Amino acid sequence: MKICCGNSMWRWWFVLSISLGGAYWASRPVGGDAEMQIAIVNIEVGNIEKVELTSDEASVVASRRAELAERWWIEVTRTKPTATPEASKALPSNMRFLASKKFKDSLAVFSPFRAIRVIPNVKDEQLVEFGLKDSKKALLLKDSAGASLLSLAIGKQMYGSRNTYVLNQADKTVLLVNGDVISDFEKAETSYFERSFMALDPEEIQSATLTAGGKSLKLSHVKRDSKGALIWTGAEGDGAAAVSATSWFERFDQLKAAAYATPEEQARLSATPAEAEVQLAGGASKREVIQFRKTNNNNQVEYWLTSEFLGWNVKIATARGDVLLKDLPQVISP
Repeated sequence: MKICCGNSMWRWWFVLSISLGGAYWASRPVGGDAEMQIAIVNIEVGNIEKVELTSDEASVVASRRAELAERWWIEVTRTKPTATPEASKALPSNMRFLASKKFKDSLAVFSPFRAIRVIPNVKDEQLVEFGLKDSKKALLLKDSAGASLLSLAIGKQMYGSRNTYVLNQADKTVLLVNGDVISDFEKAETSYFERSFMALDPEEIQSATLTAGGKSLKLSHVKRDSKGALIWTGAEGDGAAAVSATSWFERFDQLKAAAYATPEEQARLSATPAEAEVQLAGGASKREVIQFRKTNNNNQVEYWLTSEFLGWNVKIATARGDVLLKDLPQVISP
């Protein structure tokens, strides 16, 4: 009798272990390897013209630049709490900026777009559990004609991971997908804001021409000091270090885009003469031209720069712009 009870208990524990193991297997956040995932649709990155993420809290739209097809504008509109309880409408917060290379690279996730798991025969209570019942958050990819390439309703993230439940609107299939691209796109201001103003790395630059106040100075950037660091020298002469130019370029290299001009500001800046210009040349015929502009906005001085890399004016920190433009005439005519 004891043996019988022992066998029954063993069978009970065996069945329970199998059941728990199956439940864990079904719910675990798997899917790191692409070969273990399921291809849902294959979208060529070149066919994507617009990416839209919408929710009750925000709208994030990425669209190709008409004049620079390989570059993207991202426009973010967020709603904020109203300033007073009596106000009935939320105040929008808008930002428009050029996307960094990281954004274009992230689009490769759609070629092909894979699912960690396809969840069939989902009932209403499961849609609620997955955050997909009447979801107000959606991701939409469009082609140049405005046709939908992929439309997803976005649900909850799986507990303890960024894996996200989505509903493929094309066939109403629920999928568990890697949610990295969704999470990054939601906070596009921090994930994809292009702050660099040129593609040239400072170490690639071999020569420069500085122009300001009707005067110019040509410099060379191929000589190294005793520690092996590149230094700036005059393009002609004895090859002595141009100390003031080296100090100026150290500050120049630290410049970052703080904000992008609105279309209205861009039109005004394009009609404003440049205060200074920096022409740079690197190896393999790499070139870059940067122009500085100075404006007055409500008695506040603003400094802007534009480059071939950006193809647009960006605002730079006032303190940095002020020092660079004030010191440049002395660098050119020491």
